[in-house]
Amino acid sequence: MRVYPMLVLVLFTLTWAVQVIGRPSHLLPDFRARWTAGAMVVDGHTANLYDPVVQSALQRSHGATDLSWFVSPPPIAVAFAPFGALSYTVAALLWTAISIAGLALVAVLLRPYWNERWGPYWCVVLIAVATQPVLELVGSGQDSWLVLLAGVSAVRLLHAHHELLAGAVLSLGVIAKPQLMLAAVVLALVYAGVRVIVGTVAGVAFIVLPSSFFLGSDMWVSWIHTIFSSTYADYVTLGQAYKAVSLEGLLISLMPAAAAPAVADIGLAAGILLLVAWALWLVRRRPTQWVALSTGACVTLLAAPHAMVYDLVIALPAIAAVVVNERTPGVRVAVAAGFIAVWLGPVLSLLRSTPWPMSLLSAQWAALVPLCLMVRLMVLHSRRPVRALHDPTDARQRTFGPPCFSPNEQGNT
Repeated sequence: MRVYPMLVLVLFTLTWAVQVIGRPSHLLPDFRARWTAGAMVVDGHTANLYDPVVQSALQRSHGATDLSWFVSPPPIAVAFAPFGALSYTVAALLWTAISIAGLALVAVLLRPYWNERWGPYWCVVLIAVATQPVLELVGSGQDSWLVLLAGVSAVRLLHAHHELLAGAVLSLGVIAKPQLMLAAVVLALVYAGVRVIVGTVAGVAFIVLPSSFFLGSDMWVSWIHTIFSSTYADYVTLGQAYKAVSLEGLLISLMPAAAAPAVADIGLAAGILLLVAWALWLVRRRPTQWVALSTGACVTLLAAPHAMVYDLVIALPAIAAVVVNERTPGVRVAVAAGFIAVWLGPVLSLLRSTPWPMSLLSAQWAALVPLCLMVRLMVLHSRRPVRALHDPTDARQRTFGPPCFSPNEQGNT
C-alpha cells in the first residue's frame, strides 16, 4: 500500500509538469474561473462579473478554449483580485502551492486525533493524498480544501473552548462553498451552542460588508439571479451532473436526458429530507463528536445542490473513522469498491452521450461512497459504542461544552 500511492503521486507530478511546460494556459481549469473574476475586479469590469460571455472572451484572450464560469459569491472575486493582477501561469502555480500547503496544514491539525496503534500516520496521509478527489482538487485548482481546513480548525478551536473564534473560522467555509456548510449549523447548535453561530455570523458579516462596499450590494442580486437562472441549471446542474456526488447528481445521471429537469427537483428534495432526517437523528441519539462530524460531512455532500467528486475530500476523515472502527472484510471491500468507483468516474463519463440505458454506466456511482459511509456510521453507533479518534486534549477529557460528548465518550443509546 505504500508503493502504490507513491507511484500515483509520481505519475501525477510528471503529468502536471508536462502540462505546465507544454500548455500552461490550460492549467487548473476550475481556478481559471476565479482568476477571471479577480482580473475583472482589477480591471474595474465588475458590472459584468457574472456574465458568461464576458468571462469567456477574457479567458479566450489568454489561450483558453472552454468557458470556466465564475459563479461563486462576490467576496471570492475580491479575494482573488491579487491573483488576477498576475499572469495566469504565475497565478496558477501560486494557487497550486497554496492548495498543497493548505492540505498539509489539514494533515497537521488532524495528527493529534490519530492513534499510532492504527498504523503510521504518514502512511495514511500518503494514501489519502493519492486518492482521486485530492488529485483532482489540486489538478483542477478547486478550493474545497478551504472547507475541510475551516472545519478541522473549528473542531480544534472548539476543543480549546474558543467557540466564537471557531465560528469565525467556519465563516471562511461559508463564503468559499456555502453549499458545503449545510450541516455545520446543525452540528454547531447541537454540540457547541449559540456562541459558534454568533461567531460565524460575525465572520460572514466581516467578509461580506467590505466586499459589498467595494463591489456594490447589487452584486449579490446578480449572484442570486445567476445561480437560479436557466443558464446555470443547464450548464452546471444538468451539464455537470456526471461529476456530482450528491443525490441530485446521482438521480440525474441515472435518468434519460428528457427526464433530467424533473428528476433534478426530486433529487434536491430528497437531499433536503435526508438532511432533516440526519438532524433529527443527531438530536435524538447525540453520538460522539467524531461520528457526528463524519456523518455531517457525508450528508452535506448528499444534500448539497452542487457537490462534485473533488468535494469528497471533506469525507476522507469519515472514511478513516469507518476503517479504524470496523476492520472487517465487508468494510474493506466497500472502501475498495468506492475507491474504484471514484477512479473509474472520469473514464465512464465518456459514455454519458450514449443512449439510455447504456448511459447508466456513466452514472456518478461515487455518490454511493458518502451514502454508504453515512449509513454505516449511523448503524455502528446504534449497535455499539464507536471507538472514535481520541481528543487531542485527552488529559482532562475536555469537550466542546456541557451539551457535548468528547470523542472518547459514549453517546446516549
